Amino acid sequence: MNASHWRFLLPSLTGLVVFLFPVFLEDRQTIVFGLLTDGLRDALSPWLFEGLLVLLTVAGLGSLGFKLVGWQFREGSLTALAFDTGWVWVGLRVAGFATGLSVYFQVGPEVVYASNTGVMVFNDIGISMLIIFVVGIGLMPLLTDYGLLEFVGTLARRVFKVLFRLPGRAVVDTIASIVSASSVGLLVTLFQFDRGFYNAREASIIACNFSIVSIPFCLLIADVARLQQVFFGWYVSVVVACLICAAILARIRPLAGIEPVYLVDIERVEEEVPSTVGAAYAAAVMKAGSGSGVRGYATTVWRNVVETTFGVIGPAMATATLAAILVFYTPVFEWLTFPLEWLLQALGVAQASVIAPGFIVGFFDQFMPAIIAPTVDEDYWRFVLGGLSVTQLVFLSEFGMLVLRSKLPVDLKMLFVVFVQRTLITGPMLMLAAWLVVG
Repeated sequence: MNASHWRFLLPSLTGLVVFLFPVFLEDRQTIVFGLLTDGLRDALSPWLFEGLLVLLTVAGLGSLGFKLVGWQFREGSLTALAFDTGWVWVGLRVAGFATGLSVYFQVGPEVVYASNTGVMVFNDIGISMLIIFVVGIGLMPLLTDYGLLEFVGTLARRVFKVLFRLPGRAVVDTIASIVSASSVGLLVTLFQFDRGFYNAREASIIACNFSIVSIPFCLLIADVARLQQVFFGWYVSVVVACLICAAILARIRPLAGIEPVYLVDIERVEEEVPSTVGAAYAAAVMKAGSGSGVRGYATTVWRNVVETTFGVIGPAMATATLAAILVFYTPVFEWLTFPLEWLLQALGVAQASVIAPGFIVGFFDQFMPAIIAPTVDEDYWRFVLGGLSVTQLVFLSEFGMLVLRSKLPVDLKMLFVVFVQRTLITGPMLMLAAWLVVG
């Protein structure tokens, strides 16, 4: 075998082991990627919050300072990737920095640094985001740059084309989401869109439908929502609901109405080759031959880590903390969901005022419906709320920040419309599944 064969086999097999190889421990099941992130968290735990705060400080104050002095960035430079952004994003970065200071030093309004708002957001979401982004982006080229996408995509082309109107390479995005983290799958999608392998419509459909949250996260959601005793039935239900929803949303507006334009004009041969193992292997080897070396790999990873962590984590922390404050310390969501509350009451639902906000609060952060679930007495509604944490997918903290910061033609209004569509489609399916599973 020549060098191109090894350039496909070694990185791709390494990527498969990292992201797909199951590891069975005494108290849980995980994957190699999970062991890496857990090990990094354990090793750096005394300094993770401080490291996160330093990141937010540099990103927030740096972008604000450059904006105020009117600094002219050289296009494509590392400084531009880190600090060149619009005023809205500067404001969100500064808000994330200010929220971090409040939580760390326990100063300012108490609702900001309460255990169920800022402390929960930074410890449970922020630190996890930081670790997953760094490790995930560092290992992501193993999935994207050395032929694995071409191999799997060629084999799965027909199935994904018929069911979801998508190229077969989208299978890897979905697998990366399921076995590692939804943000990893989303990063793979955005990375491929930037390279010209997906058009705008395909990338938007994949991002809003196939960034399915990971199995470890589903286990966490089930634990928080007190659904451990019906986990298998619940997990099958949310996966089926997500797949049916994806098939529908790929065919209706607004996602289906996005123009199928490419950012980069490259040769795309996937649709021209048969879905055979031989053709898949040949396509993979051809891609591997053009893959970057060690230096190019390291440069790509470093630039992507800086761009993603500086641009996403601060705004996500500010948004998630605000959502938690609105849920636990204000009646805002009770007002917004009054019609739904009235409908649930008319149907005889005992805790309608508690359940109704869970249907919309997930737009701010996907944890919120699951956090509300334990306050509900009925297994049926805990099943539904826990399922919404998984099936709604489109939320502002983390997912929304990544999408809005990307080159996808998806704005805040479209995200909200897709969120509503996903809720209207998957909500009834979860209710039916809850009736079948828990009665």
